[in-house]
Amino acid sequence: QVKNPKFAQVVANVADDVDAGMVFSKALAKHPKVFSNFFIQMIRSGEISGRLEETLAYLADYINRQYLLNSKARGAMIYPAFIMATFIVVAVMMLIWVIPNLTSILTESGQKLPLVTRLIIGLSNFMRNWGWIIFIALAAAIYFVVVSIKKSPEWRFVFDGLKLKFPIFGELLKKIYLARFSETLSTLSSAGIAISQSLEITADVIGNAVYRKIVLEANEAVRKGGNISVVFARYPEILPMVTQMILIGEQTGKLDTILKQVAAFFTEEVNKAFDNLVNLIEPILIVFLGVGVGILVAAILIPIYNLVNAF
Repeated sequence: QVKNPKFAQVVANVADDVDAGMVFSKALAKHPKVFSNFFIQMIRSGEISGRLEETLAYLADYINRQYLLNSKARGAMIYPAFIMATFIVVAVMMLIWVIPNLTSILTESGQKLPLVTRLIIGLSNFMRNWGWIIFIALAAAIYFVVVSIKKSPEWRFVFDGLKLKFPIFGELLKKIYLARFSETLSTLSSAGIAISQSLEITADVIGNAVYRKIVLEANEAVRKGGNISVVFARYPEILPMVTQMILIGEQTGKLDTILKQVAAFFTEEVNKAFDNLVNLIEPILIVFLGVGVGILVAAILIPIYNLVNAF
């Protein structure tokens, strides 16, 4: 039983169309926002080959694997993002409400304040007077970037390219996209869909504009009688192992089998990397938070300690 009302309505509409004599894949194609081109083409290949039941089972397994991979990626990022956001909120609250109450006491004492204390007081005054401007500017910048990425292919390409250059995370993202590319193209090829059409669909499934451009360029080369591996060898975003494995697949005529092995390898690599990343991030966050809290505490306690000793 489908719990989502909107999806339930879509399923009901598909069922009505099928009952009226429409082919299942065409009924699904009427709802492109729900069923991707990849999904529809797989169903169509199952209908043509007479293996629709097997295709549906494979699709369920494929979607589940992709969901688990994406969930692991999001889960690894949520924890550090939450900790960092909490620390920033607490720090800002201290700068706006706590530090000003101590500033008057410290300045009236007439003692020379340590450099770190003067910096914290200056930052506190800045946040109280101009913090709202920073908040508005930051919100406007985020809105502008999000809207630009959604509406402009050029901005999306630049943003997706920057993601691949992030330290540590860039290499991890490359493996995620290559795993997605390998599994999708392998799935489509093994279903009997033409390689050119498979590459076209795969380009849209990857989810990164840089890889989409590379795959579409490879598709254009294939249409002209070229090889995928030749195009992939030109780009550093494609790891050398992938290019070599695709070359072997093209030479042996077993590209779908080779790609399936590549997908399994990178999926395993990504899972291990995320586990290691989570274990590594936790102590780094503890050290970072400790240093941050230590600076704030030292900036407040050192002058108070000096003031008490003066008496």
